[in-house]
Amino acid sequence: MTIPEVARGQYTFWERIDDAREVTRIIGNRTIKFYVQQTLTDCIHACTVDDIAHLLRYLPSKDWEGIGAVLLRQARRKEQTLASVWGRLAYAVDLVKKSGRVVYRGPAIVLEAVNPIAPVKFGRGLSIDSLDELDRLRSWAQNQV
Repeated sequence: MTIPEVARGQYTFWERIDDAREVTRIIGNRTIKFYVQQTLTDCIHACTVDDIAHLLRYLPSKDWEGIGAVLLRQARRKEQTLASVWGRLAYAVDLVKKSGRVVYRGPAIVLEAVNPIAPVKFGRGLSIDSLDELDRLRSWAQNQV
């Protein structure tokens, strides 16, 4: 069981934005493109375009220099099962439509839609990064009580 790639293997599965709606925001003196995909019925985007734009206004411009796009994407079911992530920082991405037309090329932030009531499962053999993530989740959960 594998995640299929776009024809010719040129793009990764998360670079496909076939049904994404494009929204533009001016933040400071920079124009940022947001690509928003429709979510599945049991999933949500954790934040809105306006939430992200608002937060970026408070970050030093140097910290996100070069980033020209944010993708709020909906993973397919197989992707959620085999390659589940909450987000990615892509230093070099090609966001591409089904026609093969590249709509954005460059650094981007990719945030995945999530099912807010689904349990987060970790396997038995965790990497150092996964252990760190599990510790952050435990710490957050303890502070919520």
